[in-house]
Amino acid sequence: MALSKEHIKRVISALILIPIVLVLTLWSYTPPFAAALYFITLLASYEMINLAKKAGEEVFALVAWFGAAVIPLIFHFDEFWAAIFVSVLVIIVFLSFFLKLLQANPAETVFRTVSVNIFIASLTPLFLSFIWLIRNLDGGGWWILLLFVSVWGSDICAYYIGMNFGKHRIIPKISPKKTLEGFIAGFIGGILAGGLFYLFIIPTKYTSITNLQLALLLVDVIAAGILGDLFESLLKRNAGLKDSGNIIPGHGGVLDRADAIIFAAPVMYIYLKIFFHIN
Repeated sequence: MALSKEHIKRVISALILIPIVLVLTLWSYTPPFAAALYFITLLASYEMINLAKKAGEEVFALVAWFGAAVIPLIFHFDEFWAAIFVSVLVIIVFLSFFLKLLQANPAETVFRTVSVNIFIASLTPLFLSFIWLIRNLDGGGWWILLLFVSVWGSDICAYYIGMNFGKHRIIPKISPKKTLEGFIAGFIGGILAGGLFYLFIIPTKYTSITNLQLALLLVDVIAAGILGDLFESLLKRNAGLKDSGNIIPGHGGVLDRADAIIFAAPVMYIYLKIFFHIN
């Protein structure tokens, strides 16, 4: 089967981005990594602001950009206080979105439900800042790669299995192309990708958690990633957009590529720091 131009763009973009991610995560000094994460946060916040405006919401640019610019700096200078603050916020956001999903037509009022300007100003910079917290843990670069491998492995499996074999639509009101087959493949694929990466790639001096702990971590990280993907799909549907942006050829915007990571990063940090006591 011949590959489409869009698919070729997708593959080329991935081949370019993967080495950059590896260098920044494992071999760069702190300032380049922090600068890259800060830049990505600003781009993601810009796309979130645009989604809200396209949905007809009133967005106060000053509030939104203040949150995007300042919140990541809190994590850089005061890690413990930021982690406690955001852990509570994570629970609130997860519960708000979950309860919204239970309604008959969740896309109609999603922005108003989550209090637009607080939501826009805080969610993306707060959740992405957990990547910074993970980086500061022992073996942090490897834990970040485990996060990427498991979440993106899930995404790739769900995409290709769903596209080629998917028949049973699961949530057409939010994302018409998502299928049960793709969902199952994504969950299994993410666990396998993350498990193999942990067992055979991460240096043994950083593999301090048990196999049971690893399984629990991967299940919850992938579940959070899937929730993040659905969350962004809901926002895009509410805004009437296919993609959040077009900065990454074949993938769309930063949010299209990082939606699952945004939700999965806090879950991974909470497990590593609070439950597994990795410092």
